[in-house]
Amino acid sequence: IVILFGSVVVSQIDNFLRPYMVASGTQMHPLMLFLSMTGGITVFGLVGIVAGPLIAAAFVAILEVFEYEIGPTHQPPTDSA
Repeated sequence: IVILFGSVVVSQIDNFLRPYMVASGTQMHPLMLFLSMTGGITVFGLVGIVAGPLIAAAFVAILEVFEYEIGPTHQPPTDSA
């Protein structure tokens, strides 16, 4: 009974609570963290639990740098001639 309870209930609770607990420390949305973890597991296997969120966080950081550099009101240069 203990093994059945641990394998069914505790593992399912872990699947839902881990993204919320990790998202609070990483400032990522829990859904994005969950999808990156499951996608990482699909692509990389067990290492994907860590690799998926790292790749997603790097992608978000790159997007934020581009947004900062370009800015929301960036206009392409015009010819004054």
